[in-house]
Amino acid sequence: MLPGTEYLRIETRDLQNPERAVATQALIRFVDYQIDYVGGVVLFKQPIPAADASGNPVFIVATFEAAAGGEQRLVAGARAALDVTPLVGLRVDSLRIGVTAVSAEQAINRYRLVGGDVRLFRLGTLDVSAEVAYAEQGDSTGIAASGKASYGLFGGAVTVGAAYMRVGREFTNPSNVALQPGLTEENLKGAFRLGGTELRAEHAYQEFELQGVSREHTRVGLVQTVTPAVHLDAGVTNDQVGGGSVTPSEVTASELTAKWQPSPKLQIWGQGRRHLSLSGPDVSPELWGFGATYRVAPAVALEASQRYVSRPDSQGAYSVSNLGVRADLGRATQAWGSYQLSGGVSGVGNAAIVGLRNRLQLSSDLTVNVLFERRVGLGAASIADPVRALPFLQTEGDYWSAAAGLELLPKAAPYRLSARAEYKDGTLQSTRLANLAGDIAFGASLAVLSRQEFSQRAQLGAPLSRRLSSLWGLAFRPAWSDRVNMLAKFQWTDDRNPFGGGVLVSQGAERKLIGAAEVIWTPLPSLELASRYAVRRAQADRVYADGTPQTLTAWADYIGGRMNVDVTPWLSVRSDGRLVVERTTGATAWDGSPSLVLRPVNGLEVATGYRFGNLNDPDFSVRGGHGLFVTLSAALTEKLFPTAAAFWRPRF
Repeated sequence: MLPGTEYLRIETRDLQNPERAVATQALIRFVDYQIDYVGGVVLFKQPIPAADASGNPVFIVATFEAAAGGEQRLVAGARAALDVTPLVGLRVDSLRIGVTAVSAEQAINRYRLVGGDVRLFRLGTLDVSAEVAYAEQGDSTGIAASGKASYGLFGGAVTVGAAYMRVGREFTNPSNVALQPGLTEENLKGAFRLGGTELRAEHAYQEFELQGVSREHTRVGLVQTVTPAVHLDAGVTNDQVGGGSVTPSEVTASELTAKWQPSPKLQIWGQGRRHLSLSGPDVSPELWGFGATYRVAPAVALEASQRYVSRPDSQGAYSVSNLGVRADLGRATQAWGSYQLSGGVSGVGNAAIVGLRNRLQLSSDLTVNVLFERRVGLGAASIADPVRALPFLQTEGDYWSAAAGLELLPKAAPYRLSARAEYKDGTLQSTRLANLAGDIAFGASLAVLSRQEFSQRAQLGAPLSRRLSSLWGLAFRPAWSDRVNMLAKFQWTDDRNPFGGGVLVSQGAERKLIGAAEVIWTPLPSLELASRYAVRRAQADRVYADGTPQTLTAWADYIGGRMNVDVTPWLSVRSDGRLVVERTTGATAWDGSPSLVLRPVNGLEVATGYRFGNLNDPDFSVRGGHGLFVTLSAALTEKLFPTAAAFWRPRF
């Protein structure tokens, strides 16, 4: 995995149609998660539940670049959009047309995608859009098309909408896994509002041609504001599941949700679903539940909810319970905790999930996080069961995991400390991860930084991979100036079957010692110069096929430099170079790259350039390889650091 190229987000998707995202939350490194680029392991600072309180599945979506060490291949894309409203003379707010093109070289067949789209929009009245795309890979070609339209009358009192999407059997889009080949989706909806009453109707149809599954959902409902404190939402739904690979099922049910706020401190809600008719397996079971939120004091609130789900067949019943408290203890201090328990008892169509999550901010300086989760039975569920979240089908294994974290970040103290630990035991993959990091400043000019890590990964069909690392740094800057910052760094690692390969062996034991010195000089506000020298000793144990052991030892020297010139606040010119010399063989490897850096907004950096050379090293090279590159990353906007520890902490 290439450092800095990951993009993580949390998606909550509709229980009945996971292809639709209900909510999306982008995650930020160091704030929301910590990542080990070598092992590809992510440790979240907050627990990620398997589902939300309503049962909607929660997905962790990650996009990243990886260095496979193979041949270089070009991936390029372009997007252009034009607002043609002034040219057509229509009485609309916007008429936009767009074109998209993507080309990706691959080992066997190149992938190409070309698409066009149009959108016509008039505020509060009309919104029409359409898109068509063509994809080609080898002898497989496919077309996907979609269209959406919505129209409002009488100031929004009457609204209607429709949507259609068809994905060809051979159409693929690697950037959107929800667009499964052979997918057909149709949606109709309408609403009529009169005073405090609103009548709603909706119909959705999905067909997954390759999986042999079709789904149909129809609902007619009424939303009524009885009083300013009482709201009702009642309706009748019909859900049908069919296809050649599943047992046909049809459920007609009545639903009711009520909310009552008797006082500004208390809100009570209840909900229920009751079958009117059932044919085949129950994929939309009966349920009833209730909950309340009570504000004990202006700064303290209690939250509780309980849901009971019952099934008429032999697959049992289960419940979902949630109890929590949230308190504002004072300025910049908040404490909260919750307990969540959900689970199915038995059955092929149901999964058992048990979880505990808790976050407690004991003070403005100290925060504690804990997580426990256990999932059993997902692999046995039918592909039509909402728990499988079609179309995001994947191999599901039973597992349990526990994690804990502690952060001690005093605002005025010269020290900082954070600790993370995670234990996961599963049938497909098991991981162990522990991390301890901190620093202490001896005034503004001297600081000691440290990071200790342990990670272990056991994956089905692969050898056990383990890594133990200890990193120490001594940061220094002259007392009379903050323009020169120096760091002496020492790192020791012990790998067993290094994940992604090592310096001397890809399987077996490898130990490394690296000593480095780095200097960053800023003679002018627009100019930054950096240099680094390092020496590495690597030792590995190799065992040949006939059982003969051999100990390998290699020494290497590294020197590198970087220059950055800010031409304008949004444009910079950057260049860097690296050279590695192997002492044992005398072999040398190098690389260098000039690049242009754009900062379209504060904190965002886009760099493009070309990397020359042949350097390929797990410790000293850029993992993106050589050739043309474009990177998108977060930039340090803060230019003034009061201490040497604050300067090197984000770079350590």
